[in-house]
Amino acid sequence: MFAVMHDTDYAAKAKFVENFWNDWKNILGENHVIQGLEGCDFTPIYNWYIGEKEKKKQDSVQGKKNMH
Repeated sequence: MFAVMHDTDYAAKAKFVENFWNDWKNILGENHVIQGLEGCDFTPIYNWYIGEKEKKKQDSVQGKKNMH
């Protein structure tokens, strides 16, 4: 979800980022190689999400064309 919010105002809010990190670091565990968001690049996940969104949009358009 954090990656999907990449182009929103939320991604620029320090509290949003802090809340995400606090939740994620608990999931990762204290000995995980990722110890901060500084080196994390969520762009591939975001790009995948946008691609899936476009596919669904195209599927919807095709579905509507097939109904007529």
